[in-house]
Amino acid sequence: MEAARWAPSSQNEQPWYYLVAAKTEPEAYAKMLSCLVEANQEWAKLAPVLIISLAKMTMNRNGSPNKYAFHDTGLSLMSLAVEATAKGLHVHAMGGILPDKMKEIFSLPVDVEAVAGLAVGYAGEADLLEEPHRSRELTPRTRKELASFVFSGNWGEVADLG
Repeated sequence: MEAARWAPSSQNEQPWYYLVAAKTEPEAYAKMLSCLVEANQEWAKLAPVLIISLAKMTMNRNGSPNKYAFHDTGLSLMSLAVEATAKGLHVHAMGGILPDKMKEIFSLPVDVEAVAGLAVGYAGEADLLEEPHRSRELTPRTRKELASFVFSGNWGEVADLG
């Protein structure tokens, strides 16, 4: 969480917040797990820690909308994930969350939005997962080629990265 705290943010607003629940706190953990979509609950229940990232959508200084709140919260989440990975943990971010349910059961302020769920722990055996999660876990990861999204000049003009 210390790495998340030091992430950069627009105008130093630091709009991120985190709700954390560990399996050692069964009631809090069950509450957090219930805020994930069913498909994510199926596998995330194996993680020892669940986290929900939240973004304050208004500026602290004047209450105006913060159009960078989700972006900055994502930077904070990525800082957390990189540091956790460096310490040997695995972090799986999830968009499959139930923001309205979170708002209700965690009594979130009106200007605070749920951004993503995180499952944190040590890598487990893929055999512990049910399908389709097992196959998805065993499938090699792929990413778009740089030329498909790194441009120079006009949109679609591939940047020379050589």
